Amino acid sequence: MVVADQKIVHLQGYGVSGPKGLQPGADTIFQIGSNTKSFTALAIMQLVEAGKLALDAPVQRYLPWFRIADPHLSAQITLRHLLHQTSGFSHLEGQLDFADNYASADAMERRVRRLASARLASPPGQKFAYSNINSVVLGCVIEAVTGASYASYMKAHVWEPLGMRRTAAGFQAAQHGDAANGYRFWFGKAYPSDAVSYPATLLAVGADRFVGALGGRVRYRHQAAAPPSIGAASQPAAMADDGTDATCCRPVAGRRAAGMDTAHGRLEPERLVTVCA
Repeated sequence: MVVADQKIVHLQGYGVSGPKGLQPGADTIFQIGSNTKSFTALAIMQLVEAGKLALDAPVQRYLPWFRIADPHLSAQITLRHLLHQTSGFSHLEGQLDFADNYASADAMERRVRRLASARLASPPGQKFAYSNINSVVLGCVIEAVTGASYASYMKAHVWEPLGMRRTAAGFQAAQHGDAANGYRFWFGKAYPSDAVSYPATLLAVGADRFVGALGGRVRYRHQAAAPPSIGAASQPAAMADDGTDATCCRPVAGRRAAGMDTAHGRLEPERLVTVCA
C-alpha cells in the first residue's frame, strides 16, 4: 500500500495469505498485533477530550479496586504512566497471559484484579519498560468509564465514524471477506495462527486479536484526537534501561509519527504504526 497526499495510489497484495496458498488482496483482513495499542491510546485520548478521563489522574480514580502488592505505589500509577509504558510494570508481567484461555466478558478486569500480588520493577514514572499489562489496564479503564465493552466502544467511536466496516476486535469476529492466516511459533514449532488461541485478556493489547483490511488502516492513519491530545500523548516521559529516549512519537521526515521501535533512540520509518499529524 502506497499513500500520497492522504490518498491510496497503489494497493496490491503479495505473497500468500495462509496455508491454502491464496494471494492476499486489497480486501484481505489481517491481524494487526500490537498495533492495537495505538487504538487503545486513541480511545483514551478521546475520553480525555470528552472530560471523562484525566491523564495524570491515578488509575484508582477510575478503578477504585486497583491494587498491586505495594499499597503506596498502587495509588501512584497514572493513566499517563500506562500510556508511556512507564508504570513500573516489567515486560515479564505483560507476558504472563499468553497461555490463559479464559474468554469470558470480564477477562480484562479479572486479569487486572490479579495484579494485587504483582511487584513493580521500578517506581512509576522513572523507567520505560514495554509491557502488555499497561494496555490491559487501559482497556479495563475504558470499559469502566464508558460502561461498554472494549470492542463495543471501538466500533461505535472509531471504526463506524471512519467507515472501517471490515475491522473487528477478535479475529473470529470478522466473518466477512478473506482473512489472512499466518503462523505463530509455539514451543519452537510453527502453527497456523488459528491453531493457537490468544486470551481475551489481551484484547486491548492486540495479541493478534484485532483485525482490519488495508483500506481501513489508511482511514485510521488520518484519524486522530485533537492536536493538543496528540501532543500530550507524545511527550517524552522516561529513559529506557540502555539510556535511549523511550518516546514512541517523534518527528520523522518533518511529520509527527508514532511507532513501536525505540532501538538506539530512534524511530525507524519502516516500522511506523501511524502518522499522527
